[in-house]
Amino acid sequence: MKRCLFTLFALCTLLVRAVAVHGQDVVFSRADSLINAAVAEGTIPGAVLCVVQGDQILCNRAYGYRQVHPKKAKMKPGTIFDFASLSKVVGPGMTAMSLVDDGLLDPDAKVSMYLPEYEGDATVRDLLTHVSGLPAYAQWKTLLADHPDVSKAEKKQLLLEHVCHCKRMSAPRTEFRYSCLNFITLQYVMEAITGKTLDRLAEERVFGPLKMTHTGYCPGPSKRIAPTEIQADSTCLNGVVHDPLARVMNSGVSGNAGVFAPAKDLAKLAIWMFRMPDDKKCKHAPFSRETLELMLAIPKGYEPFGRALAWDMLSDYNAARGSLLSPETVCHTGYTGTAMVLDPENKIAVILLTNRVHPYDKGGVNTLRRKVTDAVAAQLLKQSQTK
Repeated sequence: MKRCLFTLFALCTLLVRAVAVHGQDVVFSRADSLINAAVAEGTIPGAVLCVVQGDQILCNRAYGYRQVHPKKAKMKPGTIFDFASLSKVVGPGMTAMSLVDDGLLDPDAKVSMYLPEYEGDATVRDLLTHVSGLPAYAQWKTLLADHPDVSKAEKKQLLLEHVCHCKRMSAPRTEFRYSCLNFITLQYVMEAITGKTLDRLAEERVFGPLKMTHTGYCPGPSKRIAPTEIQADSTCLNGVVHDPLARVMNSGVSGNAGVFAPAKDLAKLAIWMFRMPDDKKCKHAPFSRETLELMLAIPKGYEPFGRALAWDMLSDYNAARGSLLSPETVCHTGYTGTAMVLDPENKIAVILLTNRVHPYDKGGVNTLRRKVTDAVAAQLLKQSQTK
């Protein structure tokens, strides 16, 4: 009798586990087909798709290969990616809002209040929405042309001097210009306020509280990391940021790029956002509900530019958000092939991570991002309507 009861209990346990696994591994057949086709065509070597709804990770699926040079290695769900510009949201963007929440950073203060040498009237909010007037980028070779032998600290100082004094392309709040220099400037502002480096600030204020345990800057080479572009010596960048300005001038810890993480850590960020925490003192809350709402909306008076704080909403860079999710949907992408789409109204997040620049910077993923977002959204919205 005891043996029969034990067998029955074991069968029930297995059934419960099977149901739980099935509930957390939803099949998105249309998205699967799109990604597999991109792999087959050689547009991308591989990808990880992670879909969140509410507080559940519905799928975290790998496709294709983590690397194809010097030999092939399968992609895995836990693969860590170089986020490139998606770092702007995950690192300095979230960290800045934490400082705003604590009253240490004023979005409407002029940048020069924190960096006295900074020329012009741009505000912190202008940096976060890319309307400061700064140029889009800076070439590290040009910055170092007259300084061939300088230390890491001196390189960073040269970049700081550049963002403070370089020629502005327009007056603040007159033109939207997506710029890596905006978030590099934001990095220097936050470091000036706190006396801490960006990587330490992000860990203390964002990655640590949200238990994003595999997220950070400068991880170094690892078999868990998806390598990016092949170099002159035939090796590929692995655990070293792909963006040259971040890599050379800021030694990998940079406001414009440098965060490495797996899709599941981004899912933790999405789940926290969907829970809309009311208490900023909660150990898992980088900042309050009010500050989160501030971050996810286009500021009053900034409507023509289409940007929320760090996030994109309606600018020309928003292709990843697709066309089916709510008007409140925000998104951000990264040059290496990463993307995150977040719909606070429907509580849906679509995270598509690829290393499209591996082994050569040739693959294009804008169309793939949009189609995958729409494929996932169509399936989830249809299911919610039939319930």
